[in-house]
Amino acid sequence: MAQTVKLKRSSVAKKVPTASDLELGELAMNTVDGKVYFEKNDGSPSVQTILTTDSQTTGSIDLTGAVTASYFKGDGAGITGLTSAAIDSVAGMSNNYVLTATGATAVTGEANLQFDGTDVVVAGGGKVAFRDNGGEYIYSVADNVLGLVAGSEIDLTATTVDINGLVDISGNLTVGGDLDVNGTTTTINTANSYIADKFMIMASGSQSDTDGGIIVQNTVGAGYALGYDSGVDRWAFDADLAHNATALGPDAYVGVVEVGTGGGDSQAVPVYGGTTNGVGTIYVDTDDSEIWIYA
Repeated sequence: MAQTVKLKRSSVAKKVPTASDLELGELAMNTVDGKVYFEKNDGSPSVQTILTTDSQTTGSIDLTGAVTASYFKGDGAGITGLTSAAIDSVAGMSNNYVLTATGATAVTGEANLQFDGTDVVVAGGGKVAFRDNGGEYIYSVADNVLGLVAGSEIDLTATTVDINGLVDISGNLTVGGDLDVNGTTTTINTANSYIADKFMIMASGSQSDTDGGIIVQNTVGAGYALGYDSGVDRWAFDADLAHNATALGPDAYVGVVEVGTGGGDSQAVPVYGGTTNGVGTIYVDTDDSEIWIYA
């Protein structure tokens, strides 16, 4: 009959034989831990463990070939003998900290630079710099204030740049294209304004006659106005017109001089004001130097 050979064994968890328990060449097993032990004697007897699946081994393992594994478990604190390119020092680690090199073999977790898989956070007033690491950068000026800095120019290229909120420009602003302002009030707080256009259009977008003009302020919200009174078809003055008025209340009309040949009594009605409201229009007859006033 076949004979069953049983090795020296123990069913006590974590029990390890001593050198005196084993003869040279003898094997022992721990049936709970799944480990196999043997005696090594290189002048100093010791007990060694034969590697088995899911077992933990204490001591050194000297391998001259490659090791292939799904992962390595542990903190790596006892790893030595790595090449100079390996990391042998890790400091300042915490959740989401980004590692930066602090030496040839050392890295440090940066508290002011964090990434959670979605958002990158630069804390402590740090900068995100470009190119020469100083001339162009983005940074937090203060809480809720973002700074965008460039050495000479910030170039925004897009079909549309949408800014929601107030825009505060402390330097000069040059607009190379058209400037469309769609608000209800445009305030220009300058000592002098220079306009190169030869003509200005007031009441832009009107499809019929309407009042319009300019106001020189003499009190809060009102002033002296020069404008066109569409009700009488004449240019007029208003000594107290509100800044948000939509129509003139004329105090006087602008004098109009028409020039032609032939007597004034033979001329058509005044160009401005017509028959009813053209009173006061001056007509100069260049044939005989006569001056007529329409009444």
